Amino acid sequence: MKKFRFTLQAVHVVRQQQERQALEAYGRCLRARQQAEAALQQARQNLEEGWRRQRELEASGAPALWLVHGQHWCALLEERCGQAETALQQAREQTSAAWARLAVARRQREAVEKLRQRQWRQYELALAREEQKQLDELATLRFLSQGETLRATEAMAADSLSL
Repeated sequence: MKKFRFTLQAVHVVRQQQERQALEAYGRCLRARQQAEAALQQARQNLEEGWRRQRELEASGAPALWLVHGQHWCALLEERCGQAETALQQAREQTSAAWARLAVARRQREAVEKLRQRQWRQYELALAREEQKQLDELATLRFLSQGETLRATEAMAADSLSL
């Protein structure tokens, strides 16, 4: 009997590639999200440090010009915090979308896998039927050859009696 051949092997390979690409894209999105989280944390720490210095300046009676510069610096740090929060939100959305694409790719690959398994089971059943057919034919030939041997023995015994 012929070797097993999955009729949708090309589709199976494409689905595996799509799933691998979706997994890689998801991994990139996760790394980008982690970087965005780290950037936001750093921006918040910088802002906290800026406000701490501003309070120190105010407490020490620093000149008004220094206080104004400190306020502008803190405003800039708050703006950077807002940008980091926006970047993190976008990274989360991209990660979520990449996860959804990965889930779709995985389901599509699994669907083709199920078809492959079904074809494999059908192939195994056909192989078992063919094997059983050959065994039955062999048993029939053996039975017939035993019957001929028995008749030949009976004929020889009958010939020897008639002599």
